[in-house]
Amino acid sequence: MFFVSQVFAAAATATDSFQVFLTVNAEVAPPSGGGGVGTNFPLITDIVVTPNKNSAIVSYKTTIPTTAILSYGKTQSLGGSVLDTNISATHTATISNLSANTLYYFSIEATSLTGAKGYSGLKNFSTLP
Repeated sequence: MFFVSQVFAAAATATDSFQVFLTVNAEVAPPSGGGGVGTNFPLITDIVVTPNKNSAIVSYKTTIPTTAILSYGKTQSLGGSVLDTNISATHTATISNLSANTLYYFSIEATSLTGAKGYSGLKNFSTLP
């Protein structure tokens, strides 16, 4: 089976032909004794942000062990990142050197041992004054 995890569409002008790009993930068999259909695709859950004046701690879980990248920034374009190379289903990322009383955006990308990816979508938090 194949699952579409992302769809991108682009056209330079209204008269151009429309192009669609798909990111397709192939499902692989679960390890012996575990899981069912789709269990090799990580879901990101239980996201909790604990903001401070100049930092924030972001904790979250994944449904299967993964590594992760938390991207963050003052705009939705993000720009900074915190890499978690530990293969785990529980994660904590500390974002340092932030400005006080400022809105920040972030997203999380988790990658399983098979290379399947899960995405949190865009989230936000504000640092303390």
